[in-house]
Amino acid sequence: MKSQLSTLIPKSLPLGILSISLGILLFSPKGSLAQTGMDIIYGQIHEIDSLLAIGKLNTMHEHAEAIEKATQDLDKDSTLNDVKKKRVQGYGKNLRTLADKMHDAADAKKLEETKSEFAKLKAQADLLDKQFSKSHKPQSQKKGK
Repeated sequence: MKSQLSTLIPKSLPLGILSISLGILLFSPKGSLAQTGMDIIYGQIHEIDSLLAIGKLNTMHEHAEAIEKATQDLDKDSTLNDVKKKRVQGYGKNLRTLADKMHDAADAKKLEETKSEFAKLKAQADLLDKQFSKSHKPQSQKKGK
């Protein structure tokens, strides 16, 4: 668990985010790579959504970094066939790129551009999640529920 923990959570995360991420890692029912990684990604999406709603951009670096790290080993999930593994690799790469773009826009203090990149990031996370045998998206983030 320790090696998985150190690769998925950046050392620079603020304490509140770190404790949420740790809780997800330690109490994840299955503990699979997909479960852990997607829980972290959706946790970060929830945090970013809350921050952008109030126009706060100064912690986007930490959130982007956490998302980037959470995508690293998702393609190693044992439930993936070869086709889905390739898709997960592609969606993971896209998610990392969008996290970087969101972070860059936030550093430039461009709220609308940050929101735009974040919307793309959320859509990409949903496409990534659909590759796994079970959805990891929290009920609170599902449309129409």
